[in-house]
Amino acid sequence: MRALGSPPPAVVDRLTLSPAFGSYRGSIRRSDLSALAPDRLGRLAIEKRWLWGAIVQGDLMIAFCVVDLGYVSNGFAYAYSTEGGLVSETTRVGLPRLSRVKQSATRRVDARFRHPSLSISVTQDDFEPLVTVSVTGPGLEVHATLDTSASPPPITAIAPVDRGIVDVTEKRVLMPVRGSALVDGKRVSLDGALGGYDLSHGLLPRHTKWNWAFLMGHDTSGVPVALNVVEGWTREHECALWTGAELHGVPEARFAYDPARPLAEWKVTTPDGSVSLVLRPSALHAETKDLGIVRSAFKQALGTWSGTLVVDGAKIEIARAIGVAEEQDVLW
Repeated sequence: MRALGSPPPAVVDRLTLSPAFGSYRGSIRRSDLSALAPDRLGRLAIEKRWLWGAIVQGDLMIAFCVVDLGYVSNGFAYAYSTEGGLVSETTRVGLPRLSRVKQSATRRVDARFRHPSLSISVTQDDFEPLVTVSVTGPGLEVHATLDTSASPPPITAIAPVDRGIVDVTEKRVLMPVRGSALVDGKRVSLDGALGGYDLSHGLLPRHTKWNWAFLMGHDTSGVPVALNVVEGWTREHECALWTGAELHGVPEARFAYDPARPLAEWKVTTPDGSVSLVLRPSALHAETKDLGIVRSAFKQALGTWSGTLVVDGAKIEIARAIGVAEEQDVLW
């Protein structure tokens, strides 16, 4: 399995003014890319930030996302049940400044989306362990905290990207959750649930494509497990699996699926055999947008993963872990 180093003090090396490319066990307090694109107007066209998060409670997954392109923003939230499919789903386009993803002088996570019919807030104060999540939209209301102090280490990836400059991402999973949700009029306790997020920041090419897979749940013996892999995009830099308190780097994944039939099976493997999984979807969160300067085709298949993971020669059986597989093709 891939070795993961200790995080550098900053994304950009002060002496060489080059990104500290690599995969790291742990987080970097701030992602500052201004030295790589000092012209603010020019940076507006290529700087992108987003936060995607999820809370898994049994057969229920609540997901929320804020995408900050500087000149426009996008937000979505949904609740997915393996029994009932998408029981709530809302997507909105937002205005700059009103909606944002950033890191401030006092907050290392500050993601907000404001719209009359959808509100998302995900914040974490500096040196505080709790991530506070608030979501309000049609058929969905969430108020919860995710505890970073009781979770395994995140993976931080600083990766070169084709035709772009750099992508910086932190993937954190298996955070204990406290709180509650109102899903389609029904109150659901989130105490004891698992939380995760993807916090990303990059100077990216205008046209970007990738496949991504994510799961979070338990193996057949009851040990908490999570997976984050991609094909293309950042290659192997952000590919990782978590078992209990341990984080392991894995190779870039390979996706086998029918793009014309996103609700058919998705197979995800790695060349070293550490990942061999099948997603059986039962719902689809999809978005197709054409805003002139921004065009996107986005499919997120939702379902349950089964198969095997292998860590240090030991086989881990996955029977029914909730998660997603994604196809993203965006012009931004």
